[in-house]
Amino acid sequence: MVRVRIVLLLAAITLVSQATAQQQRPPNSTKLRATLKAQMLDQLKDPDSAKITGDALYVGEDGTTVSLCGEVNARTAMGGYAGRTGFISTTGNLVVFQDSPGSADFGAVWRVWCVKRM
Repeated sequence: MVRVRIVLLLAAITLVSQATAQQQRPPNSTKLRATLKAQMLDQLKDPDSAKITGDALYVGEDGTTVSLCGEVNARTAMGGYAGRTGFISTTGNLVVFQDSPGSADFGAVWRVWCVKRM
């Protein structure tokens, strides 16, 4: 009888530890990165010309929003490259570029959404 209880206890511990491990797994980062990158590229005049550097996934200040933060250089409507500019693309469908109108304090926005690297 004692052996049966020990076996059942070990089985219960195994199930609990497996459930905990599954809860702690991060989302599929490859798929998430591709989704956030596509969301950012949709905002560009010539997305095929985009050269992205220094991009990484971050967890925002709120602990739940995931952001892709980095720099992008892409062609403008005139055909020339604009130069590298910072970008933030979040799971909340927010895309901000360093040089866009209304992004005067891009550094403050960066400190909110690009805090903790995944």
